[in-house]
Order: sequence, then C-alpha cells, then structure tokens
Amino acid sequence: MKREFTGQYEGKNRTKPIYVGDLVTLTIPRKSRLPDLVFFKVVKENGGFIIIYYSGPMHVGDPLYKQELNFQVFKVVGNVETGIDENLLE
Repeated sequence: MKREFTGQYEGKNRTKPIYVGDLVTLTIPRKSRLPDLVFFKVVKENGGFIIIYYSGPMHVGDPLYKQELNFQVFKVVGNVETGIDENLLE
C-alpha cells in the first residue's frame, strides 16, 4: 500500500518526509524521556493533514490533543503499522 505524502518534512533540516500514518514527536525524543514523551499520529482530515494524540502522558480533554500538521513536528519515530521504533529515540 502506498503511503500518502503530506508535503511536509520533519524538523528544521527538512530531510525526512512525513506521511499519513506516521508517529511523530514535537520535542527532541530520547529513550531516557520515554515515559514523558507524547506521540502523535498523522491523519488526513477535511482535505488537509493534522496530528492527533497517539500515546504518552496526555488525555483526550487536553486542548492540544488535535493540532494542525505544520513545522512543529520534530521527528518521525515510527508509524501506526509497526509502532514506535525505539532506535529512532536517540
């Protein structure tokens, strides 16, 4: 199955593309910070792309549960099919 490119890239270096279904962080991911990291899932909504809460210390009532996908994404750390790749948390 071909993944849909969102037209955006991770971090400021613009090196890795972001696709629908990717799991992303908004801050620098480190394994030592794993319990405190919030992960978001990239989804398509109303012809655009957003990120919604996937896992971490947040709840659905948080106003940042759902956000626009923009250059705030720091790093792609996996996707919904394979989960979070802890090797990318360095």
